[in-house]
Amino acid sequence: MRLLIKSIFIYFFIFQSYSLAYLDPGTGSNFVQIIIALLAGIGSFFGFYWRKTVIFIKNIGQKLKKNDKKKVEEDNNN
Repeated sequence: MRLLIKSIFIYFFIFQSYSLAYLDPGTGSNFVQIIIALLAGIGSFFGFYWRKTVIFIKNIGQKLKKNDKKKVEEDNNN
């Protein structure tokens, strides 16, 4: 993965061609803002579903413990 990133970096910065494009200072701040928004969105998405997943697993664990206790009680009664 690092080799790929280094290769892309070398390609874009060593083999530059003449360009007539102009990027004003506001464009850089827009790129930074987009990256921050993506990171915040990804973090909140995983945070939301992480909590739901943990609660789901805890509920399954509690149900299994209840079933185990019932089986032990039934075995003790027989």
